[in-house]
Amino acid sequence: MTTKLPDDDDSKLYTVPHAAILLTAEQPLSREAGIAAMQAVTACLEAADDTGDMRPMWIKFESIDTVHIYHLLAVRVPASRSFLGELVKAVPSIDRFNLVASFDYRARQYPKPRKRVSVSGKMPVKQAPRSVEDYVSEWPLKLRFLATDEARREARELGSIYERWPFFNFSDEDLRETSDRLMRDFGERYPLLAEADRIMGGKITKVIAELGRHPHAPVWERKRFWATLKNCAVMSWEAFADDLLAEIAAGRTDRFRFHEERLGTAAERHLHRDIAQKGKPVVTVSEPRCPPSVSQALWLRVPEEHRQEAIEFAARGLRRGIHPEDAFEDFVSSIASR
Repeated sequence: MTTKLPDDDDSKLYTVPHAAILLTAEQPLSREAGIAAMQAVTACLEAADDTGDMRPMWIKFESIDTVHIYHLLAVRVPASRSFLGELVKAVPSIDRFNLVASFDYRARQYPKPRKRVSVSGKMPVKQAPRSVEDYVSEWPLKLRFLATDEARREARELGSIYERWPFFNFSDEDLRETSDRLMRDFGERYPLLAEADRIMGGKITKVIAELGRHPHAPVWERKRFWATLKNCAVMSWEAFADDLLAEIAAGRTDRFRFHEERLGTAAERHLHRDIAQKGKPVVTVSEPRCPPSVSQALWLRVPEEHRQEAIEFAARGLRRGIHPEDAFEDFVSSIASR
C-alpha cells in the first residue's frame, strides 16, 4: 500500500503549490460513478511499492454532477510512468495522467475571472512606419543601389518637383517645354535614377514624357506615383507607373480641373487674371507693348517679330525670380546668336 499523507500535509497541500500526480476524468459522471472511480483508483494503489519519487495524487473530474472538481487522495504515490499508465488502463473512468511540477489547488479550482478588455484595448497598436532599410532585402538585386543616400536624394528631389504638377500658372506649352528639358537632362541630373529607369524599361521617363503631352492627368494616379518615387518605394514604381500611363492612354483627365477660356499667351493670362480679380473689364491687347519694368531702349532692341516671344520669355523668368530687364537682355543675346 502507498504511504498515507500526514494530517498537517493534507491541509497544507490545498494552499501551497507542490509537485503532484494528476489523473483526469474528462467524461461527465454522476456522484456515484465518481465515488466508484476513486475507489477503483485506491484499489489499484494497494499494489504499488513505496519507491522512488513519491507525490500526492489529485483526481480532476471535468464534470461530476455538472461540477468541476479537484479531489485529493490521502496517499503518496510513486511517480512511475509505467505504473501510472497501467493505472489509467485499469480504471475506465480515468482518461489520462500528468506529472505536474507545481500543482496549485486554489488557482486551478478557483481561477480568477478574466478582465474584460475595453474596445480601445482591442484595437491594434499603430506600428512605426518601416524605413527604406527595412525593405531593401525585398528589392531585386539589380535595384538595390537605389538604397544609397545619393539615389534617395535624387528620388526625393524629383518626386518633390512633380508632386506639384501641373505647376502653378504654367501653360500647357510651358509644361511641355519643362518635360522636354527634363527628358534631355535626365541622365545628367539624375544618373542613378536614369540607370534604374533603364533597368525598368524606361517607366520613369515615359511618365515624364506623357505628362508633358497630357499635363492634366488624373490626380490620384499621378500623385500616388510621384509620392511612391519620392519615398523610394521601389517595389511599387513599375505598377503605379503602368496605372498612370493606362489612365493617360484612356484619355482620362483631372475631373476637378477648372476649365476656362484659353488666352493667347502666358503673359496675357497673368495680366488678365490680375485685372479680373479687381473687377475691371479685360482689354484684349492686339499688339505687344513695352512692359513697364523694361526700359524703352531695351525694348527697341528686340526685333518686332520676336517681341511677343520676349514677353513670354520674361514672364517665365519672372516666376523663377529673374527681373524682366535681365530676361530681356538674355533674350536679345540669344536672338543675336541665332
